[in-house]
Amino acid sequence: MGFAATFTPGVVRSLSGPRSYERGIEYRDAGLVRPRLGKNGELLAEVQGTRLYTVELSVTDDGGPEWSCTCPAADDGSFCKHCVAVAMSFHPDHSSRQSASAAQIEALSAAQRGAGQTKPTPTGTQRNDPDLAAYLSGLPVERLVALLLAQAERDRSLKSRLAAEAAAAARAGLDVLEWHSRLRNAFSIGRRGFIEEYEVSEWSDDVYEALGDLEELIEHYPGEVVELAASAYRLLLDAIDHIDDSGGYLTDVAETIRGLHLEACGLAKPDPVALARWLATMELTDGMFSCFTGAAAQYADHLGPAGLTEYARAIDDAEQAAGPSSGSRYGIRAARLGIAEASGDLDTIIAVRAQHLGHPGDHLAIARLLDEAGRHDEASDWARRGLADFPDRIGQSLPVREYLAARLRAEGDAAAAVALFWEMFERAPTAASFDRLIAEAGEAGEWWREAAIDELRSVESKITPAAARSSPSHLAVDVGSPVEALLHALLAISQSPASAGASVEAWAVAQRRGCHEGTWVRLAEAITPIQPLDAIEVYQRQALAAAALKHNEGYRVAVERLERIRRICVDTGDTDRFVEYLLPLRREHRAKRNLQALLDQRGWPSLDLHRSR
Repeated sequence: MGFAATFTPGVVRSLSGPRSYERGIEYRDAGLVRPRLGKNGELLAEVQGTRLYTVELSVTDDGGPEWSCTCPAADDGSFCKHCVAVAMSFHPDHSSRQSASAAQIEALSAAQRGAGQTKPTPTGTQRNDPDLAAYLSGLPVERLVALLLAQAERDRSLKSRLAAEAAAAARAGLDVLEWHSRLRNAFSIGRRGFIEEYEVSEWSDDVYEALGDLEELIEHYPGEVVELAASAYRLLLDAIDHIDDSGGYLTDVAETIRGLHLEACGLAKPDPVALARWLATMELTDGMFSCFTGAAAQYADHLGPAGLTEYARAIDDAEQAAGPSSGSRYGIRAARLGIAEASGDLDTIIAVRAQHLGHPGDHLAIARLLDEAGRHDEASDWARRGLADFPDRIGQSLPVREYLAARLRAEGDAAAAVALFWEMFERAPTAASFDRLIAEAGEAGEWWREAAIDELRSVESKITPAAARSSPSHLAVDVGSPVEALLHALLAISQSPASAGASVEAWAVAQRRGCHEGTWVRLAEAITPIQPLDAIEVYQRQALAAAALKHNEGYRVAVERLERIRRICVDTGDTDRFVEYLLPLRREHRAKRNLQALLDQRGWPSLDLHRSR
């Protein structure tokens, strides 16, 4: 079994956990994996992280995965992010740059198999060197301590972990000042004062390493981690103006910090009033990541009644200070909603939401909450209210209409569901609303189609005639207009033998009102069997317009329209007539070599300049 079959995405995710998996994917996609030849069927690869780490992957005789990495996080046998980066290089769900790495890895593996290299019998799912283990087991404690301390001096993560465990064992406090210093160093922008987009991944390595070590402290020092996580979030907010985060790395960093803070609060049980004040401040001032939007609901168990009361007081004070026209009022509304959600009382939540109904989606949110609570009649009432409050916001209210129609169908009232979309069609007679009506009508679609077309005919007849014009093609018609909807509907039924006159009617409407260029093409296709010369007129006009665009795509369209003209001439037995349409275009655009070349490739008659003179 090969590496790709053994280290599947599912296996890798289960071995690593979600955080290491996502970080490993980022390493892979950043091109930080460097495969090199191993021995005995093993794969060796170097991964550039905070420093260069070596990863070893192999497959046991029974097809199981083996791994090791020289990074601190893998000291305990964990399947670290560097292992993820190497393992996931086998899978083609990333860019061609990383696909090359995967190809290199497979080539190395194939070369090893071709050379007859085989693996030794495995000793377990994780690679261990029994000789090294035996050697270390025989060393005096003093020697082991010396080796570990020497390694800790070179590995900041290991040193921090050992220091935390030593302090916990001695019941000593954590050196918070040292940790604040480490966090400042991790979030430091450097002397240049700016981090470019291509540098963000490497910069974030130090940040994630510090946050990973901070996570190790939660069990023993949750109170200190609450303080340090809050400091880390502030450092991140200060850094954002000096980082090109087009890749979105910092949002993940922010969410990681918030997760640490929330987890630590669960163990530390901080003062709820102080916690409420800090959360309220963060919710109203963090306009970049919004990780603390609705924080009262997220932290409800840690705030308790006293904290929630203080939270509400802080938001009241902020609202009073902000004034009625302040831009912070959106944040204040979100905070009040978070407080209501923290209460767990649905009616309180609805009351807060009902204070700000500026969009049909606000009504829909309330309807869904009521639906989940089994209060279906109230849910339907709120959906209907959303439609009534915003009768002219057809597009915005479509999700509300879809929701209400689904409820009506579930209750067995399909006719009422269709009526919802007939109302939408009457308010906005467009091609899209026509199609949605017919789709909702189902088996009764034929009746509703005729009714809708009659309605569109009535609307079209009442439109004020256009001003005098030289040609219908010069009219600029909105693709969402009732005219376009009528043409769309007529063309849709024109394929039916029972509606043979629909294409002729559509052509007459377009002549009176004009239409979009794409619709002219559809009309020309439909009218060709009946009025071929009218179709040629459309194609000729579009060919000339496309050729005038002066780029290759325009030339391609021009040739395609000419080909349509040629086929009509062949079908009508008048092949010579095609030259009458071709030569004027050749003559007008004689200087456009690319266009002339496309015409020549078709074998069409060339322009005889001498004869034209």
